[in-house]
Amino acid sequence: PKPQNPSCLKNIRNKMFLKIARRHFSSKINPKINYYEVLDLKNEKASSENEIKQKFYALAKKYHPDNSDSQDAEKFKKIAEAYEILGDKTKKDQYDELRRIKEVSVTIN
Repeated sequence: PKPQNPSCLKNIRNKMFLKIARRHFSSKINPKINYYEVLDLKNEKASSENEIKQKFYALAKKYHPDNSDSQDAEKFKKIAEAYEILGDKTKKDQYDELRRIKEVSVTIN
């Protein structure tokens, strides 16, 4: 048998780790979406619960389907999804951890 390329093994290990991490955390959390950008939060690390709530209410009011075009309904759904994750401390911590894992695996590759 042909020996495996070490960089190939590292890549396989990273993919397996991400799969396990995704199963461990809430299935609704998607680390590919930057929920901080959706809520227009500039500083991810320093975003307080109050700041997240204020941004959500301001954007929800602006993009709510009853107050705006039908095109904004999709934007409103994304805003609501972002607040569902970032507004809950446990989900926010899980989301931040998944994003950190994703960043580490990208830099390793």
